[in-house]
Amino acid sequence: MTSRNISIREDIYDQLTSLKQKNQSYSDVIEDLIHEGTKGSFSRLMKYFGTWGDFPEGMEETIENFRKNLNTNLRDRIHEPVQE
Repeated sequence: MTSRNISIREDIYDQLTSLKQKNQSYSDVIEDLIHEGTKGSFSRLMKYFGTWGDFPEGMEETIENFRKNLNTNLRDRIHEPVQE
């Protein structure tokens, strides 16, 4: 494999370093960024898929209660008599 030296600003180097995982090279990071831009919004969305996998304690219950209350509220409104 051929390699090339390129010059980049220090701030860009710092940003690349912050994106780099332990098992990645800088070439891997740059390649990922290039592909992310060409794959469209789906790959950008998938980047965050599962991000909320570990809810803070009590968050799942809060969301479930919100959904139940919303469903009940909507069901009640649908069955309300129409006021003229």
